[in-house]
Amino acid sequence: MPVSRERARFQSRMHRRRESASRYAAERARRERCPFRLGKSYVCNARLEISVDRNGRTVSHCPQCARREAGICQDCPHPVFGQVRKALRCRECRRARKRAIKRAFYAEHAEELRPLQRERHAAFRAAHPGHDAAASRRWRQRHPDRARAVRARWISKNPQRIKVLRHRWYKTYKAKLRARQAAA
Repeated sequence: MPVSRERARFQSRMHRRRESASRYAAERARRERCPFRLGKSYVCNARLEISVDRNGRTVSHCPQCARREAGICQDCPHPVFGQVRKALRCRECRRARKRAIKRAFYAEHAEELRPLQRERHAAFRAAHPGHDAAASRRWRQRHPDRARAVRARWISKNPQRIKVLRHRWYKTYKAKLRARQAAA
């Protein structure tokens, strides 16, 4: 009985999956850390958990790979963003991870990046000479309702930043108030 093209592809995929699973199982038996590779750069490298099965054999399995295959984020219980068995994190954790990597890179290469940023900022200022604080202030005075809407939109998008800014303002306000009371 002939097999349809879709069924043949599915069977081939399942065969490759079983082959790789048995290959990784044999490799895991000799290691402490998971050898699974996803693409060119990602190696799981999680600590393997060793248990004894019903027949008395020691079996090692990787909890991170189990989460990846189930489509659960590595950092939280949400479903992954992307293709199951390939994607590692949900959308929020993925963004947080990218931000952390960028922050770490900037911290490590700050001396080389600062001059480049200064040049870029100077070039932007030269290309946009009309944008300054006074012009923004005049626009806000001419359009108070639109300025209020822009600010409300920014506040709704950045709630954590607002907390930091309000706390900073409150600290400076309290310091000024103490200085005024000490002078009086």
